[in-house]
Amino acid sequence: MCCTTSLTKMGGHTQATRPHVHEHKWLPVAFSAALFYALMAVVTSTLSGEVSSSELTFLRLSGSAMLMAIVVIHKGSRLRIKDRSELGFHLVNSLFTVSTTYCQVYAFTHMAPADASAIVYGYVALTGVMARIFLKEPFGVFEMVMVVLTFLGVLLIARPSFMFNDSSDEVPPTTATEVSRASYVPPLVAFLSAVISAAKAVTVRAMSRQDTELMNIIIYPMIFSAVIIAIPTTVFQEWSIPSCTWVRIRVLLFVLFAFAANFLAIYAFTLQNAVYVSLILLNDSVLVLLITVIFFGYRPKWTSAVGIVLVIGAAVAIAVSKILAYRKSRKNTNEVPEDTGCSNESDPIE
Repeated sequence: MCCTTSLTKMGGHTQATRPHVHEHKWLPVAFSAALFYALMAVVTSTLSGEVSSSELTFLRLSGSAMLMAIVVIHKGSRLRIKDRSELGFHLVNSLFTVSTTYCQVYAFTHMAPADASAIVYGYVALTGVMARIFLKEPFGVFEMVMVVLTFLGVLLIARPSFMFNDSSDEVPPTTATEVSRASYVPPLVAFLSAVISAAKAVTVRAMSRQDTELMNIIIYPMIFSAVIIAIPTTVFQEWSIPSCTWVRIRVLLFVLFAFAANFLAIYAFTLQNAVYVSLILLNDSVLVLLITVIFFGYRPKWTSAVGIVLVIGAAVAIAVSKILAYRKSRKNTNEVPEDTGCSNESDPIE
């Protein structure tokens, strides 16, 4: 077997490089994003009723933009929009961000959380379809099976009322909530959120294909979205952060977790096909469940355990399939002819 490591000269000495060491870094990046999304969700639930949804959204975007600016200044990067096409991408991405945020807020406040989650998380399947149509990314039988297994796992964890009769475990709804549930509007809004979320994921992926700088992909939509959301937040005077120190600490944690999750998720989308990254990100539902069990004493049902197995199993299957596919591709494309003088020693990183 011929060697596959490349040789470079550094300081007058020839050293072997390992160009493939970080080939699969999208996996830990996506899993880390899922973890921070889970932490953000838990903190958000503790702030319900204390800070308005619009204000949390504004703080999430503006705070993330400021943190990203610190990173940019530290790195000495120069953020320039190359042309009108890139500017258009940023504006569209910003509108998608604001739209899906408001749709999710409306859905989660007018539906049972489990019901809203079951619909919103359907964006993964839509992401695969859109990525196939617009970006020609693979979405075959394997991808469809993984989407079905992951979505089924999320349903078993969320336990929506239209599938499970958990009325005894639900908090009695208000009259307004009961009327909303009888309407078709909240489910349609939740589905619209799923469509926009999928479009946003595909847009980010398309921007990365246009060689747009990662920093640009992250910071400009944050800034534009923060400006857009600041308008209704100011008009309706929804600036209501309490003076309580503990609340402010949780708001700060919310901003930090949101920044880390958004940064890592976008980074993962620039590294790998949209449907694979979206499937890995859905592990946040598993992580939220585990956090509530460990730290809040929540007692899950047996269906939740099955859901965890399905979601994690699908993630592992995706990871293994991508690693095996890469190794096969590497073996086929990196073979060196015998007359090149390459030694027959095996690759030390194999």
